[in-house]
Amino acid sequence: FILSHLVFLLSLIVIYNIPRLYPVIHEKFLPPMDRTLRFYIIGVFSIAFLAYYLCIYFYKKSKISVFKFGALSLYFWASTIVVFLILCNSSAFLSHDLFEYSVRGRMLSIYKLNPYLHAPMEIKGDIFFPFIFWKRTPECYGPLWVAIGAFHTLFFKNSVALTTFMHKLVLLAFLGMTSSVFYKLCKDNIPEDAGSTTLALLLNPLVVVMTLIDGHN
Repeated sequence: FILSHLVFLLSLIVIYNIPRLYPVIHEKFLPPMDRTLRFYIIGVFSIAFLAYYLCIYFYKKSKISVFKFGALSLYFWASTIVVFLILCNSSAFLSHDLFEYSVRGRMLSIYKLNPYLHAPMEIKGDIFFPFIFWKRTPECYGPLWVAIGAFHTLFFKNSVALTTFMHKLVLLAFLGMTSSVFYKLCKDNIPEDAGSTTLALLLNPLVVVMTLIDGHN
């Protein structure tokens, strides 16, 4: 379990570094269009999903628990949280949506514009404007999501990197709360598999990448 978990975390670190290849191969699009890079991405994702599967498999087979205090749980949660925090500092990987959320939050928090009645075209001078695609489209998500976006944009008004980091920290907090509630539900309904089922949610590479790297809601 420890070995497969380590390989899983290392594969996430490799995914974290993929955007660093974009300037080398002159890639400018999200998602990446370069065939060689896509092949590389598929390979890394395959390793991540294999390590993820083995991690859950050995967890169930070994009859262990990371939800009870001990050396194993300390290693698991410390290493996982550290890597997840590193991922929160990553560049957008497969989508521009992360910037779309922030620019609409900034419309409300900084420019005092209703994002349902106004479009980003009205704030062309904003630091996020060059990174967005839907420049003429008003907000299409619910008001609670807009309020969350507006909240985190208040802290770092002049930094794209720090604003997106704060955005992902909010999503990481929600992922943690979701996993906690999910674990309690599993304890009530499938107590024998509560731990492995919760880890299957928390460690799922698709969930991790979409949430902590691409910053989707």
